[in-house]
Amino acid sequence: MQYAQFNSGSPVRSSNFLVRYSMFLACLVLPAFCLAQEEPAPETFTVSGTVLDESGDPVEHSVVIPLSEFGVPLLSSNATPATMMSIQEAGGEDFVLFTQSDDNGAFSMELPPGKYRIGAQSWPGKTEINDLLERNGGHLRIDGMVEYEFGSEMEASEPIEIRPLGACTVKVRSQESGDLVLISTEPLAGDPALGFLALTGTFWSGLIGGAPMKDKELTVSGLPKGEISFYVFVNDNNGGWGGAKTNVVEGHNPDVYAGLLAGWSNAHKTPPPELEELTDYFIEHPEEGARLNDYTNTLAERYLPEDSERRGQGRFEAQLKVSQHLQDEYELENGETVTLADAWAANTYARMNR
Repeated sequence: MQYAQFNSGSPVRSSNFLVRYSMFLACLVLPAFCLAQEEPAPETFTVSGTVLDESGDPVEHSVVIPLSEFGVPLLSSNATPATMMSIQEAGGEDFVLFTQSDDNGAFSMELPPGKYRIGAQSWPGKTEINDLLERNGGHLRIDGMVEYEFGSEMEASEPIEIRPLGACTVKVRSQESGDLVLISTEPLAGDPALGFLALTGTFWSGLIGGAPMKDKELTVSGLPKGEISFYVFVNDNNGGWGGAKTNVVEGHNPDVYAGLLAGWSNAHKTPPPELEELTDYFIEHPEEGARLNDYTNTLAERYLPEDSERRGQGRFEAQLKVSQHLQDEYELENGETVTLADAWAANTYARMNR
């Protein structure tokens, strides 16, 4: 088993993921159930299997990543889903659990009983992966994703087979080379202008892979037919977010552009057609944006701890819980009713374009 951690003095693999992508890691625990206190490390059993290609031949050097049934990565220290508490307590020492298949496509890992989604992906021509967020190559192959559940050591002994989800290919492009791309069979919760809140809802439950771009693009193969959603993120002094979706058809290899919304001069700042009118309204009525901010702060107050010493720490968790209200109705001063998700997104575009 290979882990990604900071301790370079140990034989395990090292990663500076939590330093370079600390904001991004926070979005891994957006689902409300992940805000609970971390439980003690449970008993684990050896789970093993094989990664196979469409012909049934073994896939070597494929990165196998177990996720919770909700799509949340597991911690390398105890194979439990990441929580805000565990990330803070780890202090940059902990990272996502993963392993690689051997020359025969075989892999094994230690997991506690439960429900999982176990995914596999590889970078053709790359044999050893030390950091999942390094630019390991410009071609990411999705080797498969399976749902897996076991409740005892005997059930864990049943081998897993991970096979391709499809044979479709998409090229994702953006204006920055280091963008992290997440790929899901489920849609974003709203416009990418929502930032990490766009990752709430069902997006994580449909996650099938992810990797940084190389030279401002990433070719993704092994995709299933149907609608595929992409979320891109770049970590900078001023972070940027973007998203796109496309209907994937076998035999057609589309290019998808996911422009980043940010404060940079070359950033994407144009709202989609469905938000143009609402964005213009917020541009023309800045007082409406201030009113929306007050409403949002009042909403967040519901989830802040009463204990003054914990309010600072709990502020971020409160913002995450506010994401549960994305589809709530919000009445504008002109009497029009929109969703909070659209109001927040349009107000963001308005601020970018004033």
